[in-house]
Amino acid sequence: MKISCDVARDLMPLYVDDVLSEDSVALVLDHTRECDSCRTELERLAGAQLSDSVAETIDEDISLYDSLRKIRRRMSLRQQLTVLITVAVIVIIGATGWYFYDQYELYLPYDKAEITYRDDMLYSGSTGSSYERILSSDLKTMIVVISTTHRSAHDYKKMCYESVLWNGPKRETTYYDTDGKELVANIDKVYYISESGWKDFEKTDDLLKLGIPTERLQLDKYDKRFEKIKNSSKLIWTKSDGFVGK
Repeated sequence: MKISCDVARDLMPLYVDDVLSEDSVALVLDHTRECDSCRTELERLAGAQLSDSVAETIDEDISLYDSLRKIRRRMSLRQQLTVLITVAVIVIIGATGWYFYDQYELYLPYDKAEITYRDDMLYSGSTGSSYERILSSDLKTMIVVISTTHRSAHDYKKMCYESVLWNGPKRETTYYDTDGKELVANIDKVYYISESGWKDFEKTDDLLKLGIPTERLQLDKYDKRFEKIKNSSKLIWTKSDGFVGK
């Protein structure tokens, strides 16, 4: 902010008497630094011909003011940068936290899946969970996969309903291969996936999630991964013995 010569000269007596505020002193010093006539007037008011010591004092005041103004500017930039960084960090943390709360899938252990078998159908009482079924390439073995999220566990904990995991041996279970061909399964055994199996399933690059491959090399990989997961999983139903997952 700049002031006129008239305003500067009105403030000079107060400056000499050292009763001006810091902001007003800054205005006077800014003006006298650029205006020779007002500087001369300030020197006159300070004592006809201003002594060298007083002149040095004014110069020191001007220099000090300049230094303080630079410091203020640097602090202001730092403060703005700090605020921006803080906001960015909060947004990142918030987005990450929401992802882990709402989207990040967690393995649901068998003892929390509330698996029941009645009327030749397989149910889960774990509300809010999502489930998938993996079939062996010969369509005789099924692995049930159930996962949940923190949000599902929280939002649905008071709801009471069951999900049908499998319609049972008396109803056809249809499946599709990677070519889109519909297949009919004749299930002999049903497993519930283990935690280690679930981890393998989650990192299979969608091989077990896209359907049974028709290409020989991919089918071999599919069978090996299926067998590995099955061997670590819990047998819960067989055609000969019925439900054994108690």
